[in-house]
Amino acid sequence: MEEQKEKLSRKGIHKYIHVSKLDTYIYAVLSVGFFAFVAFKVLNKLLDLEMATPIVTWVNALQLAILWAILAFVSHQYYVNHEQKYDQ
Repeated sequence: MEEQKEKLSRKGIHKYIHVSKLDTYIYAVLSVGFFAFVAFKVLNKLLDLEMATPIVTWVNALQLAILWAILAFVSHQYYVNHEQKYDQ
């Protein structure tokens, strides 16, 4: 007997929402970037370097870093639970 492979088809909301590993990596890099910016802002303040960085405050950068970290974690879990089987 030949073993027939069934082609998995996406059903429900998975037809319209696709998450890849690349999405997770992009979100993680953004999170690390904002955490680095927070560290720079804090060290700038502690060491009195007086380098002007008026782009964003360290509190807003920290909030964005946490947001991107949560998004990276959620997208990774979604990929593992729902999308990984379609890549194989």
